[in-house]
Amino acid sequence: MWRRWGAIRPAVWGFDTTGCTCSCLCIIAALVSVSTALVGPIAFLGLLVTSLAHSLMQSHRHALLLPASALIAAIVLVAGQTLFERLLQLQSSLAIVIEFCGGLLFILLLLKGKLR
Repeated sequence: MWRRWGAIRPAVWGFDTTGCTCSCLCIIAALVSVSTALVGPIAFLGLLVTSLAHSLMQSHRHALLLPASALIAAIVLVAGQTLFERLLQLQSSLAIVIEFCGGLLFILLLLKGKLR
């Protein structure tokens, strides 16, 4: 399979294609894991907000969904952080709750799509 994509010519010249492929895959896996860790809470917030806006608006029109998503995201962030800091007197970050709820919603959406 690899020979069809041109791995035979570098191998003839003495280039280690297997080692290069493995090292490239390891570097890519490390970069993807770091970027996922850094962007995780924001991605899950986006997943939560868009699915909530889609269920509330009952429409597929982006002219309605985009402003609704932005408004819901702003309300969730401000209200959630206010709830954490003022009412519950917690010094924790809202990102932990967003990651937990986003993970649950992601699993729910995967199972919902599998049941169809």
